[in-house]
Amino acid sequence: MHNRKWTNLSIVLVLVFSLFSPFTSLKTYAAAGLQLLDVTEKKESTVLVWEVVNEGEDFTDYQLIKNGEVLDIEPVPLDETSEENVKRYSYEDQNVEKNTQYTYEIAGTLSTGEKVISAPVEHTFVGQAEELQGNVLVTLESDVDVVTTNIKVVTDQGTIPWGFDFSIIGEEGSEISYYGYLDDEGFFVEYEAESRDIELPIGAYSLNTYNYSTEEDITAAFTIESGKDYVTSPVEIVFPDEQLVIKKVLQIEGTTEQSISIGWGEFVDPEIVEKYLVYLNDELAEEITDPYSTSFTYSELEPETAYQVKVEYVYKDGSSETVTAEIMTSAPPAGEVVVFADENLKNAIANQLKIQHRDIYTDDMEKLTDLDASYSDISDLTGMEYAVNLTSLMLYGNQIENLSPLANLTNLVSLDLDENLITSLDDLKNLQNLESLFLSFNQIEDIRVLNALPNLSYVTLIGNEGLEFTKGSEDAEVLKKLITAGVSVEWLLENFEISIQDVTESLIQFEFNFPGVTDFISGYNVYLNGKLVGELPVEENGYELSDLEPLTEYEISVEAVDKVGNVWASAYNYLTTPPIPEGEVVQFKDPALKEAVRDALHIYSRDLYESDMTILISLDASDRGIEELEGLELAANLQELLLDSNAIRNYEPIAGLSNLVYLSLSNNKMSDISGLAALTNLESLILDGNEIIDISILSQFSKLSFLSLQENKVKDIGPLANLNIEFLNIGYNDIDDISSLLELENLQYVLIMNNPLDLTEGSETRSVIQTLEDNGVIVMYEYLDISVDEVTESTIKISWGPVPQNDVQDYLYYVLVDGEEVAIDLTDSSYTFTDLEAETEYKIEVLGISENSESFIYGTTVVTTSAVQDTPEPNPGDSEDDKGTVGDVDKSPTNPGKETENHSNPVDKGTKKPGLNLPNTATNSFNLFVFGLGLVAVGFTFLVVKRRKVINK
Repeated sequence: MHNRKWTNLSIVLVLVFSLFSPFTSLKTYAAAGLQLLDVTEKKESTVLVWEVVNEGEDFTDYQLIKNGEVLDIEPVPLDETSEENVKRYSYEDQNVEKNTQYTYEIAGTLSTGEKVISAPVEHTFVGQAEELQGNVLVTLESDVDVVTTNIKVVTDQGTIPWGFDFSIIGEEGSEISYYGYLDDEGFFVEYEAESRDIELPIGAYSLNTYNYSTEEDITAAFTIESGKDYVTSPVEIVFPDEQLVIKKVLQIEGTTEQSISIGWGEFVDPEIVEKYLVYLNDELAEEITDPYSTSFTYSELEPETAYQVKVEYVYKDGSSETVTAEIMTSAPPAGEVVVFADENLKNAIANQLKIQHRDIYTDDMEKLTDLDASYSDISDLTGMEYAVNLTSLMLYGNQIENLSPLANLTNLVSLDLDENLITSLDDLKNLQNLESLFLSFNQIEDIRVLNALPNLSYVTLIGNEGLEFTKGSEDAEVLKKLITAGVSVEWLLENFEISIQDVTESLIQFEFNFPGVTDFISGYNVYLNGKLVGELPVEENGYELSDLEPLTEYEISVEAVDKVGNVWASAYNYLTTPPIPEGEVVQFKDPALKEAVRDALHIYSRDLYESDMTILISLDASDRGIEELEGLELAANLQELLLDSNAIRNYEPIAGLSNLVYLSLSNNKMSDISGLAALTNLESLILDGNEIIDISILSQFSKLSFLSLQENKVKDIGPLANLNIEFLNIGYNDIDDISSLLELENLQYVLIMNNPLDLTEGSETRSVIQTLEDNGVIVMYEYLDISVDEVTESTIKISWGPVPQNDVQDYLYYVLVDGEEVAIDLTDSSYTFTDLEAETEYKIEVLGISENSESFIYGTTVVTTSAVQDTPEPNPGDSEDDKGTVGDVDKSPTNPGKETENHSNPVDKGTKKPGLNLPNTATNSFNLFVFGLGLVAVGFTFLVVKRRKVINK
């Protein structure tokens, strides 16, 4: 049998959830949001370079995970990349030994306190030539000859090794280092400058890359000489083709005495695969025509028998390649049958061990070294006591109270118990090898056990209401001992932030806030680009940096420290100073737009000049009442623009912004989009909640991959045919023909709900839907009809049912208000919101997920609570049934235009969050939210509540 495995999830998650999704607790896979790019060597140290994608939340600090050990680090910011929201950092690991292999990971802490971790990179430190970090700002003496150099890379077979990252490292003693990639013609392009032209002094260099599939470092030397033209005659470097081939890998995922489970999804591009042929001892066992199905389990095998397993990749161009492995089935299990009190725990272990045909024995449990049983509805750990070789255990999101089965699992290095019902940690006192321990959102009342764990380096304690971290308390004393011992402790929900107050070309003024920490500290250390520049007493919370350079990126960091120098909290911010003012003062007709630009650039103390507008890359001016856009025409380098929920009358000022790749104009009462015709570089376009009928101009938008037209008056989607759209939302329109969707070759997700479509069995629409689904497209066409049953000044009661009424299995429902989850796993089809504000508009969303996660439905409505009613003395004859005015109800979906706040508190299952704090829903939240639902088909729990943790490998 084979299982469907999706290999493009990390990309999808970035596109769908990282921008404004109401699932604010979700974090994308680190492969997309935090990526360890390069590991290079100096003479006696190793330099790591990584990049982060900032999608609205900053990383507050970083940690290095080195061979499982979690270390707090201070990274060095590198030059800004060509992408405004991408930043790179480096760290020099000086504690290395020659001829020793290290596994490196970078962990980042978001402002919410949540952890994101990079994929691991293995590197053997040899200690030969000294190499320096990538993207270092090059400072050259005036008497050093610098040559503009182009470098072209090919293999000895004449192919260009796309897909590899490269670094240029200067000879020992040099401070020259660049990091980049190869363009379509094989020329090295530096990430920072996005240029082939590399400024290199005369001297010797090496061009380096790394083949992750073979774990091989690949290097070629070259020399730059004086008097040569390296632009007309580029440096040509030829690598052996075999070194730059991505080798296919066959993973053995599990063996029993009767079965072998394999996987081959790594380093596979499903778009070029026609099918896979799976063999056992050279006999065809299965032909798999789904290119995303990259795993298989051989069954009914003999115990203790050697087998050859083989997978042949058959490509669409007619070529093929094969990967094989020799594997032996295990012996029949020994020992006794393990009795599990919780069937969900048994199933999780059976899935990990690939044991589906028999009971689990003590012998099997001893083979278990890591287990992820998160969000598995586990309440009893009985049976886990036999997993004596377990090193990593993830149990977050369950209902566990008793930890006694874990008491003797002394090999545990990482244990994740976040979001359970734990009150006591006494059973963990013997786990002396524990390094990472996650305990957030439990009911813990005593943490003294933590001081008895000598190897502990990281622990989370957020959200345990029984703990008291006030000055002098017992819990605070434990916390102090941990921090003094170098343990990284996450214990506060509050965000630590640096707020920029003003910026000029030579000055930055900022304030900072460390709520909950001031009782334990004596002051603050202020750093600029990693260098200590100021020390402040705890009473002060502001600082001014002066004598700065224009057009320069700076990293500002503040540490809250106690008298002996222990760091209790830290905050970071990054910004680029504007250029020296040039040109005219920008004349904005609309003061609200002017204020939005000031907020984006942080320039408040002087006028905005034309030169300032050239550094405006991203602007969110949503929900500001803007009517006029004059002034924006000067933002020639603007790439991202959000203008949702305004009252814009004329779009001509943005018509020439040819660098725009992301544009959102939801809820502006637009009816004519012809003024956008020149913006053909757009990749993402959101036009929800308008009055658009004609979309013919979009036929020229060949780069468009993300389009949302929800809640308009569109009837004809023919202009979209043959575009490169991957994500499409055309829900809530007047469309009665969707056949054009069959011409969208790249389509992956489409929403067509609430259109006048014939969805009866056998209809043309159902035929189109079936064809799309057969092609791997996720189609959402069912929706929930939400009824507003009662509204008061502080409550809203709703109920719902699916439309159309199909014969489907039971659903679990998830309820959101203004983008915040307030209830999950509801089985009832009604809900009452309480503790609301009077005369306030709330956007309500309900998501239904079927039991098998293969069917999902969604509905939304907007409700305004009623006004507070005076309560006069009752007059004789008044009816007891007289009620106050009922709030306004708008049953059409809307997209409010403010970004959702990020709250990381867990949600009680089937209940409302206590103390409901309602943020404004993000722009196009419905669009992104429902696209996210398409991913539910591969497992809703995995996508919505799976979090990236610092886990020791």
